Amino acid sequence: METQASTNPVAVRSRHQIIQALFDLMQESPYQNITIKEIAYKSNLVRRTFYGHFSSKEDVIKAYLNDLFARYMANLATLEALEP
Repeated sequence: METQASTNPVAVRSRHQIIQALFDLMQESPYQNITIKEIAYKSNLVRRTFYGHFSSKEDVIKAYLNDLFARYMANLATLEALEP
């Protein structure tokens, strides 16, 4: 399970690097073949940092989707606020 998201800039950057690394690796290899070790290496972080933010690569995907949904909802709220 994913840990609580931090507002610490270093932690935010690490989470972003991990998410980006997974998506980059998914362009090169099937999802099921990608390891945590590869994600950590690709993100230039150690596995301990990975596990400080996520417990699995599935949690990385969930975090990305949750962030995407939160941005969508924020944009939707802005649009609704603009309506007369």
